[in-house]
Amino acid sequence: MVVLTEQIEIPASYEKLKAWTANFEEEFVKWSPYHIECNLYNGNYHAGSKVRFREIVMGLDYDVTGTITECEQDENHFRIVFRSDKKTAFITFEGKRTETGCHFSHTEAFGMTTPVIGAIMNFLIFKVFFRKKANWQLIRDDMILDNRYLYDILTEGKYPERIPLDKLLAGARQRMCSRAYHEYRALFSDLCRELSGYSEEWNYTVSHYFMPKCRAIGFCPEKHSCGRMPPRE
Repeated sequence: MVVLTEQIEIPASYEKLKAWTANFEEEFVKWSPYHIECNLYNGNYHAGSKVRFREIVMGLDYDVTGTITECEQDENHFRIVFRSDKKTAFITFEGKRTETGCHFSHTEAFGMTTPVIGAIMNFLIFKVFFRKKANWQLIRDDMILDNRYLYDILTEGKYPERIPLDKLLAGARQRMCSRAYHEYRALFSDLCRELSGYSEEWNYTVSHYFMPKCRAIGFCPEKHSCGRMPPRE
């Protein structure tokens, strides 16, 4: 398995972190401009509850459902573990009280844990399916940004700007394609430059998520390819 963990110390009370977690269905969407939807189908995140997340990951629309497999909570600590229905992704949120406020840990694990099947499936997942699409540093960057957003939410009550990412990403993928008219490509290049200079959040969005559609899907869907990516097999 590939396991990524990012942690952050936050100078805000553990009660604030716990209250944020208690309202997770609403807070997940407000947490990051790249988070689109969250559904707690059982109305809570207790063990056995069904959950759906939808967010932008590596420039792709990531829509996943799964189950809460663990949920531990007391006055000083919580730990919540989510497992996708396909059992290839695990997300763990853990928080605890500290002398200066609270500590938050975010872990994402990819792969399968069944001994024999796991070895085979992990080979297929990481050597075949994810070879062209998985960029673990980009995923880690997303996790670091999420932690930074949470820091601002709990310490200042400041939520990030909401960005109409679905429309922007669709436009970027069309206008940044080499087959698009050069006037459109030049216009979008100017737009990216201006957005990058507008704020740190926009700079991150442009550098990580604005890309031609071939890079987002891993192949060229055009009849006459420029050669940047291999054609659809």
